[in-house]
Amino acid sequence: MQMINSYSAVSLLQMQTDTLERLGAAQTLYIYGAGGAGKTLLHLLKKNAIKISGFLDSNAARDGNVVEGVVVQHVKNVNLTGSVVIVASMFYREIVKSFQTELSNAKELLFYFNYIEHEEHFFLAKEELTKADTLLSRLADDESRQILNSLLSYRATLNKFFLDSIVSAPQYFCTLPAAVDYSIFYDVGAFTGDTLESMKQQYIFPRQVICFEPDPKNFGVLSTHAADQNVELHKLAVGSQNGVIQFASTSLGYSSKVSNAGSECVNQVTLDTFCQGQAPLPTYLKIDVEGSDLDVLVGATDVLSRCRPTIAVSIYHLPEHLYTIPLWIIDNLTDYSVYIRHHRDSIYETICYAIPNENVKK
Repeated sequence: MQMINSYSAVSLLQMQTDTLERLGAAQTLYIYGAGGAGKTLLHLLKKNAIKISGFLDSNAARDGNVVEGVVVQHVKNVNLTGSVVIVASMFYREIVKSFQTELSNAKELLFYFNYIEHEEHFFLAKEELTKADTLLSRLADDESRQILNSLLSYRATLNKFFLDSIVSAPQYFCTLPAAVDYSIFYDVGAFTGDTLESMKQQYIFPRQVICFEPDPKNFGVLSTHAADQNVELHKLAVGSQNGVIQFASTSLGYSSKVSNAGSECVNQVTLDTFCQGQAPLPTYLKIDVEGSDLDVLVGATDVLSRCRPTIAVSIYHLPEHLYTIPLWIIDNLTDYSVYIRHHRDSIYETICYAIPNENVKK
């Protein structure tokens, strides 16, 4: 796998230029899925003067509908021979499996995975690659550098091959060249307890788990884990400031987040404030809060410096988080080794692991 340097940054931009030119020259170009991801992709292509031939859908009732000025067609009613098809749906696995015959006729099958926010930054810019290049030299191992390159290569090409080649498991508990202390486990963005379940599956049993989850519905499900005496639950958001904030709950649950457009108000605390009381100090800090991940770190600067926990923080909610969060850790925490691992065959579930150097195996 080619590493990112001054030359490969140019190569990535050239890969992206080639991709956009190829899409623009396609005789027929379809987007599978006319939902949020499909419409965002349509806007991105329009910005690059690329026209599409139509949306594809599996629902016969939508056949003939017009979305953003583009006709929706049932996938089985379209001859895809020689076409370029970009699948833009979170159900990409089911789509490929259900319509394997139809999609196999396409000249090229690509995949667009939508970011929750800041979709306009999906395609690479020279300034972004300059920052990624800075991060590259400061990552702790070659695997991290390969993953960074593959994630950027996917965004330049929409080719899922680059993602399929870097998936590792299990998330939060993958093998790293370090001694990791899980004894006091902080789960910031605990959702419905999926990390707790994964912990048990990996036979990891911390002395104390402290969970933070502000979404009322998620918290209700999470509360079923309260029977475990070592699990402490807090219906709180965690961020860079204390106070009451606006929050947007969603029917999906996992995409609920802090948002000025939110209709609910929830209490938010910084980890520096939370840890001033009688709470045990974290040895492992997991953060997955739908785009507010850097805010959590900023609000924990003191406790991170004092306790030096292992950090596992999501860096995929915003495109720029891929480099801004690891660089923040490197610039603000002394003697930490920073790794990147990727845990899903899509753009989601990229995690930055930061480990105190005294725990890294030489």
